[in-house]
Amino acid sequence: DGNRHSDVQIRCLNFARLGYTVLCTTQHHYEDLLVGVSHQTTMIWNNMRGLDLLQQLEGVEGEQIGCEGCSGGGLQTQMLAALDSRVKAASIAGITCDFRELLFPHRAHCVCNHWPNAMRFTDQPEIAALAFPTPIQFLTMDDWTKPFERDNLPGIQRLYQENGFPNRVGH
Repeated sequence: DGNRHSDVQIRCLNFARLGYTVLCTTQHHYEDLLVGVSHQTTMIWNNMRGLDLLQQLEGVEGEQIGCEGCSGGGLQTQMLAALDSRVKAASIAGITCDFRELLFPHRAHCVCNHWPNAMRFTDQPEIAALAFPTPIQFLTMDDWTKPFERDNLPGIQRLYQENGFPNRVGH
């Protein structure tokens, strides 16, 4: 049910109770590869336009925007933090892993979490590291996301450490 799901509504309400202005975007699944549009480009573009909207709202401190998401929303948080410097802090739950965790050997995952030929050039942890120096938190569980701590987190931590921001990445 996307942003209508009760867990998402509870998270949004709790942030609002803490005094945050909350925007929960609807993730439109649209793809037309013949013109170069993937599910990811559509969703990332919509989220960037969501930041435009937030910055225009009275009472929103446009220089203090954070982003949080779980599962596909975690992927969108990761992408938004990597590609838009307006995100000043991010919390990613449940999706940051490498593509092999999503695709192989016997896993099936929503096609909206992929874009054509990405594995030829990069992988999820490298994309997450593009958020540097934005403070970023990764939340994983005792499921298929558990190997992230061992396999992927050290590289992201190393980037932050080597550039003088060791306390801006957490798990």
